[in-house]
Amino acid sequence: MMVTVVEDHDLIFRSLAAGATGYLLKKTPPAKLLEAIRELSAGGAPMSGQIARKVVAAFRQHPSADPPSQKLSPVEQAVLQRLARGLLYKEVAEEMGLSTSTVRTHVWHIYRKLQVHNRTEAILKGVSRGAKLARETRPRPGGEP
Repeated sequence: MMVTVVEDHDLIFRSLAAGATGYLLKKTPPAKLLEAIRELSAGGAPMSGQIARKVVAAFRQHPSADPPSQKLSPVEQAVLQRLARGLLYKEVAEEMGLSTSTVRTHVWHIYRKLQVHNRTEAILKGVSRGAKLARETRPRPGGEP
């Protein structure tokens, strides 16, 4: 995982291409940094919200023509959209009115459908396949996005 003060577009992508599975800025609060380390050790790919937005913006500029093998459900798209904003699983759960366990299940389905192994790959592939990640949505009563 990269932890740096640099928000340079090229460095972000070179780091991810070289195998970094997360990218945080040094100004990340200590509690969030500890949570990111836990997420990383659990197989996640923590990214600060600013970095996730840069990744999403880059893939909007260079979309892939590959159609998805399986489409994400609206709830899976909502989960992926929140992950792209840099939210942790527990924050996604709170925002959507779901349990953390349910969010993990949705993430597992997203990874399986997109044939990826971590959050960064899911965001990159989701964006390249046309998932609507840029739009911010507010959860409806009952937990539906």
